[in-house]
Formats: sequence, structure tokens, C-alpha cells
Amino acid sequence: MVNLIEELLLQLLGEIPMGVTWMDANGRLFYADPLAEKLLGPAPSATATFLDCHPPHLHGRIQACWQEITKQSSSIWQHTIYHGHRWVQNYFIPLSQNGYFQGLVIISREITGKHRRPYFVQPGKLFL
Repeated sequence: MVNLIEELLLQLLGEIPMGVTWMDANGRLFYADPLAEKLLGPAPSATATFLDCHPPHLHGRIQACWQEITKQSSSIWQHTIYHGHRWVQNYFIPLSQNGYFQGLVIISREITGKHRRPYFVQPGKLFL
């Protein structure tokens, strides 16, 4: 039954027009669908961690930011980046257990040529 659910979930993720990435608290990538790889660059097999995409002097700051955001709330936050000649809007969904940061799910979509005003997304308004 678990294999069927996993297969159906992967099929669903392949159909939505957004990239999905899942990583643990240390930035190790567990899953990145083809669209996420196209928008963000690294595939799970291509890099040791998500942090490898950033300069080493920023790793501690990035992890501290993830932990701080998780402590403040469990809501979704948004960040827009310019990567590979395209604008990509990322929605970060923190995964926590007992208030401790366990990882992130990142949902990405290309917004090149669209209105790019940065804003924070409230829970329940992710796809509006």
C-alpha cells in the first residue's frame, strides 16, 4: 500500500507545473523533481547538500535562518531569486518536530516576465 501511495504521489508531483524539492535539516536533498532541477540547478545525486549551491561562509547563516523561521512559526514563507537567466519564486515549507527544524519542502515556479513583487504567503493562500 505504501508503495502505491508513493507512486501516486510522485505521479501527482510530475503533473503540477511547479518544482518540488525536499531536504533535511543539514540541506541533504532527498527529492527534486525534474522541474525543480531545471529551475534551481542541483539534482539530489549531483550535490552533497543544498548548501553546496551557496558560498561556504553563508552555510551557518542559512541554517540559522531556517531554524529561526521554524521557531517563529510553522507557516510558509516566500523568496524570489534570479537563477540561470530566469526569475524563480520559491515557497519554503518548514518541517519541524517539537519546535526543532527537521527540513524543508520547497515549491518553485518560474515567474520570468511576470509581476515579481516580493511578499510573504499566508497559510492557505499558497496557490492563489
